[in-house]
Order: sequence, then C-alpha cells, then structure tokens
Amino acid sequence: MKQTNKYRYCFIVNPISGGRSKQKLLQKLEQFFNKHKKIDYNILYTSDKQREPELVQKGYSLGYNVFIAVGGDGTVNKVVGALVGLRDVFFSVLPCGSGNGFARAVGLNHPPKKNLQKLLATKTKEIDVVQMGNEFFINVAGIGFDAHIAHLFSELKTRGLRTYTKLILKEFKAYQSIEIEYQYQGKWHKQSCFMFSIANGTQFGNNAFIAPKAKFDDGLFEVCIFKKPTFWQAITLALMVFAKRVDRHVCYQRISVKQLKLKSTSNFMHLDGEPFRCEQQVEFKVLEKALQVIV
Repeated sequence: MKQTNKYRYCFIVNPISGGRSKQKLLQKLEQFFNKHKKIDYNILYTSDKQREPELVQKGYSLGYNVFIAVGGDGTVNKVVGALVGLRDVFFSVLPCGSGNGFARAVGLNHPPKKNLQKLLATKTKEIDVVQMGNEFFINVAGIGFDAHIAHLFSELKTRGLRTYTKLILKEFKAYQSIEIEYQYQGKWHKQSCFMFSIANGTQFGNNAFIAPKAKFDDGLFEVCIFKKPTFWQAITLALMVFAKRVDRHVCYQRISVKQLKLKSTSNFMHLDGEPFRCEQQVEFKVLEKALQVIV
C-alpha cells in the first residue's frame, strides 16, 4: 500500500468500549495527524453498538477507504462486518477494549503512536473472515460456557480481566454441558460439550489462547470442543490456555475445517465476544482473504 493522497482514514470510535475514556487516545491521534497535515482523516463516534455499520457506510460514501476501529473486540466485529463485500478498503484497529483478542492475535496490540505509524507504512495482509448466516466474525465465536459468560459480562458496568475472571469462577460450577450436533465433511457428530468454539484467530483476548495453531490466512477455522473439566482439570486447563498449550489438555478436541453446520440445545452465542442469539441450527463458512488489514 503506497502512501499517497488516495488513502483516506476513517476512525470509528466506540467511546464506552472497555469502560475506558478515549480522550487521551484521541488527543494523541490529533497530535499525530497535526504532524502529517497532508493526510485526510475523519473521526466518527458512536455510543450504540448497532451504529458501527452505519458509520462505515457513511465514511465509505464520503470516499474514505481505510477504516480503523477504536475500541474493543465488539467494535472490531461490527466494523469488519460492515466492510465485508466493499471494494478497495483496508482495516486496522487502535485497541482499547477489555481483552483486545483480535489486536493481540494479529500483532496490533501496541501503543497508539506505533499503530498510527503502521497506518502510514506499506505492510498489508489479506485475512479470512468467517460468515454465520448474515453475520460475520473475525476472531472467535462460541456456544456454551463462553457464550454464557459473554452474555453476563455484557450486562456488567465494570470491565477488564479481573471482572471477567470473577464471573467465570462464580458461574463455573453450576453451568451444565449442552448437547450439540455438528456436521463437517458430510458426516454428523453428536456429543455433550461444555464449550464449542469456532476460532479464526488464536485467542479470546488477554493472551488466553483457545486455538494456538489457528492462522488468519489459511482458508480454515479451528473447531475447539471442550468437555466439562473437573475442578483440578479446570486449573490445569486455565494454566495451559495462557501457556499456549491448551491443545494438549485432556478435555480439549480440535478439528480444522472450511465449513460446518451446528445444531445445539442453546441459542446463546457470542461473536468476537459480543452476545448473540442464534437459531437452533447455524452454518459457518470461511470467506478466504475477505479483508485487507494494515499490520
């Protein structure tokens, strides 16, 4: 991506993501572009999670073609979903959410100045996006315990890893496994599971690695299936998640596929950490190299 005047930058800001003020970050952004006065940029704000797609369409109609999500994984999800299918657009992120899973996984979890400098650099990467019906996600989706936690977490006023961990500890014992059926390569499989995750990226966020071997550009997603661990198994599972060794745990099963159908007794899901109510049967498929990311 050669830096010329034809690249116009549109920042989509979610002021409430992660429970953090964006004022200092936005001041750094304005200071940065005051030093690069020839660069055309705009800042569009939202406080409603459903408005990111509208702001992307507004920016695109005004001729902006580089879209930067300023927020957490939920903001990333909404912006990316709106970009899929648009021609000649690029994506990046200034992470300031609770977990920043996508930013960490793709190597963009840096201080604002470094990420802003990357916007003016030449390195881009085409990555896959996963489609589920009319919805899209870029990092991790799931059904089961992680979706249960995502729905509860979205209702809390406080954010961050500590709050998330407390919620997991509180809910773990009482949560019951769900019944699922999934189809890939023409065959249906049925089992009980504690958690069923679809991973395009490697981690949930906060360096909690759900799929250490996942790649954003291999045309596949990882299906990560967990049976409910015992108390001691849960402790080792947590340690192995943060050590990038979860794929060696006795409660973990993984398959790599391009497409998958899923039936479940639960209709609670999350898409990139955002709570979502789904149909009893859903289908996932990879959209190969659907997004150009500035890395």
